[in-house]
Amino acid sequence: LPLVLLAGAGLNLAVAENSTGACHPSCCAPGVCVEPESKFKHVLPIKPRLQWNIGGGFCGSTSVQVMMMGLGAWVSEDLIRKANIGAPCHGHHEPGEGCEVGPENYADTAKGLRLKADVWDYTQPKPQAKAFKVWIKSHLVRGHPVMWAPIEKGAFPHQPYGPASTPGGGAFDHHEPIIGIGSNHQL
Repeated sequence: LPLVLLAGAGLNLAVAENSTGACHPSCCAPGVCVEPESKFKHVLPIKPRLQWNIGGGFCGSTSVQVMMMGLGAWVSEDLIRKANIGAPCHGHHEPGEGCEVGPENYADTAKGLRLKADVWDYTQPKPQAKAFKVWIKSHLVRGHPVMWAPIEKGAFPHQPYGPASTPGGGAFDHHEPIIGIGSNHQL
């Protein structure tokens, strides 16, 4: 199965609330994951992960790691970053250590890891929201995990490393894996 790497915003697929509870099979503190009820769903059996909070953050690497684990392979966050050495990099990087995984290097990171990947076509006519949602769903219903880059609530810059880090003039603050889909309508 291929990994699907993309950037965008606009979907609410899960709910997270603050908690002080310990880990249990479906969620880890500080989050309490509440899966919305749905008649139809396809969700990969992946447990939540914690990202390293050094070197500019590892949310992109953690997202790729989670998706790979859902398909039976574990690769460290460090090696995922190193898979894109030489690729475009507008995020945190150090010589020989690779770059934060971001929209500018999704395809190169996947290639460096020898993964099949489909990267969202940022050059499509705007607005892209409807086509983007169809594209995400087309992968999720086939059991392909998807990585997206949503905009966080608040007054963040929404282009953490400037316009060059957001192909197609987009915006993002974070990277997250999407590992499933649920609906009250046939998938």
